[in-house]
Amino acid sequence: MKAIIAGGSGYLGKRLAKHFVAQGMEVIVLGRSGSSPKNTEGIRYVQWDGKTLTEWWTELEGADLLINFAGRTVNCRYTEENRKQMFDSRVDSTRVLGDAVKMCSKPPKVWLNSSTATIYSDMRERDQTESTGVIGKGYSVHIAQSWEEVFFAAAATGVRQVALRSAMVFGDGKDGVYEAFRGIARLGLGGTIGDGGQYISWIHVDD
Repeated sequence: MKAIIAGGSGYLGKRLAKHFVAQGMEVIVLGRSGSSPKNTEGIRYVQWDGKTLTEWWTELEGADLLINFAGRTVNCRYTEENRKQMFDSRVDSTRVLGDAVKMCSKPPKVWLNSSTATIYSDMRERDQTESTGVIGKGYSVHIAQSWEEVFFAAAATGVRQVALRSAMVFGDGKDGVYEAFRGIARLGLGGTIGDGGQYISWIHVDD
């Protein structure tokens, strides 16, 4: 099987690429550097800028799976420039992948595209599910809605599309959410956030 991981140089992409290689899959990572980091045997890196359709699109031909993790980290100050980068990196990468998928004579069978559980409102009296969830408000929700709108507008015949409304992913290793939270606690800055009554959605990296 052949898997394409766009934006695969981050925490999730690296973990998933290694998992696929262990399963005997061919793995191609689309990344901005295009160079192969150390200790990535079995993974081929192809350069892209996350917004321009160039020769990289041919890698999608005949793939079994396409996963898009591209997007500027949200672990930053929400300045005007950072918010713009968060928005553009998600929407542009999804749009250009849609263009690439439509160019394939044999497109990927499944396209999993990152989204976020932040799309839901902070509702504490009942669970938020795909069928009953209430969409929230604010800039992060605006990003999520625009992200998914572009994703599903890129529908291609025979391609199953899934928007991954995932939450924070905890696990060991560098650059993950757990490392960030642990660092905050070690600085003595842990404790109640806001009124302390809100739910925190998360999932383990192995899941």
